Amino acid sequence: AIEMSRRPHVDTVLTLELDPSVLDVCRCNPWSQDLFKSEKITSRVGNAAEVVKTLDSERFSLICHDPPARALNFAGELYSLEFYSELYRILKSGGTLFHYVGNPDSKESGVLFAGIMKRLQEAGFKNIKKAVKAFGITADK
Repeated sequence: AIEMSRRPHVDTVLTLELDPSVLDVCRCNPWSQDLFKSEKITSRVGNAAEVVKTLDSERFSLICHDPPARALNFAGELYSLEFYSELYRILKSGGTLFHYVGNPDSKESGVLFAGIMKRLQEAGFKNIKKAVKAFGITADK
C-alpha cells in the first residue's frame, strides 16, 4: 500500500484488514508509518468478502489481493468465485488484479494456482498468468 501510494498516477489506496490488531502492530513498526501519514491511504477494518460488496463498481484500476497465510483454513471465501466476481466488478475496465498465492514450488501454494486461475476466468478475468517471481497471479479486466 505504501509503495503504491508513492506512485504519482495513484490517487487513493484502500487497505482492508480483518483484524484491527494488524493495524496496531503496523503503528509500532517504524517502516509502516506512511500507512497512517499518507493522505492517499485509507485503512478499513472488516471482512474483505463483505466489504467488497459495498464498494462502487469500476472503482479501482489495480487490486492487490494478498490473503493471509493459510487463509483457506479460515477464510476460504477469499478464494471463491463469488469473491473473485466482486473483485471483477469493482475493477475498472482495463484494470489489473494481482493475487498473491505463495511460492508455486511449495506443496501448499502449488496446488492452489490452477483452481484460482480457473475461478478468475469464470469471474470474467482475461490474460490470466502466473507471476512466478512475485509468487502470484495477474489477471486483467
